[in-house]
Amino acid sequence: MHLRRWYARHGPQVPLAPAATERRGSVDTARLAAYPPAVTHQPIDLFKDKARDFDTHAVPTQISAGVGAALRARVALTADMRVMDFGAGTGFVCAHVAPHVATVYAVDISEAMLAQLAAKPELRGKVEVVHHDLQFYRKVLGRPE
Repeated sequence: MHLRRWYARHGPQVPLAPAATERRGSVDTARLAAYPPAVTHQPIDLFKDKARDFDTHAVPTQISAGVGAALRARVALTADMRVMDFGAGTGFVCAHVAPHVATVYAVDISEAMLAQLAAKPELRGKVEVVHHDLQFYRKVLGRPE
C-alpha cells in the first residue's frame, strides 16, 4: 500500500497492478508494458550521468580506501575466496579486495557505473561484472539456469 500512495502522489496516473482477481492465468504483456519502470521492476540507471567522472571525486576515493583497509584488517581474505561487492559502482572497493581473492562478483544496478568498472585494466580477470538480477544468485550458488 505504501508504494501505491507514493505513486499516486508522484507518478503518472497508471494503474499499479492488476486486481487480485485479474492475476489468475497468463500475464497480459501489453498491459504490463504500459506500467512505468518502477512498477515493473526495470532498473533505472540513476548514475548514468555521474558514472563518467565518479572516480575523480575525493570523498568516494577516501571512503573506499578506509573500507578496503578495514576489510583486509578484519577479514582473512584468501586466494581461493569468491566474494561479492553489492553496490560495486565503479569498483573502488573491488580494487582493494580483488588482489587478495580469486574472484570478486561486482554487482550493481547501474550499467553505466559497471561499464566504468569493467574498463579498468587492473581489475580484468579478477572481477566479474554483474548487472543486478536474480540470475546472479544462480551463478554464484552454482544452481542450474
